[in-house]
Amino acid sequence: MTLRLIIADDNAQFLDYVKTVAEAKGWLVTLCADGNELLAILKEMSDPALVLVDINMPNLDGVEVAWKLSDLNGSAPARLRFITGGDPTNAIAARMIAKAREQDPGTTLFKPIAIEKLREVLAFEAEKLEAQQLS
Repeated sequence: MTLRLIIADDNAQFLDYVKTVAEAKGWLVTLCADGNELLAILKEMSDPALVLVDINMPNLDGVEVAWKLSDLNGSAPARLRFITGGDPTNAIAARMIAKAREQDPGTTLFKPIAIEKLREVLAFEAEKLEAQQLS
């Protein structure tokens, strides 16, 4: 089974960090600079994926992505996780919006994310994606 990870963040250094850690654990990683790129990729996907999306991005932010994600009928299911380096209040609002759109965003990841925490999240999400594919 291929583990797909799609990361949307406007911080190139953070994208490279997550990509390096995830690829070392066997993930196939796609990078996006904003939510518009992310949604375009998700529209074309057929395999389930873990999606890490920054709450604060230019153009289309993580909150807007969560709102639009459930409108992507016919695309592969995505497991959503928010990441942020900003105010925790924004993370709470983003989670509420995602849940209102019938998504379970899991625990928000706050930057900087320690490598051990990132590996832990990737292992947890790999199990969830594998179970999803088996059902």
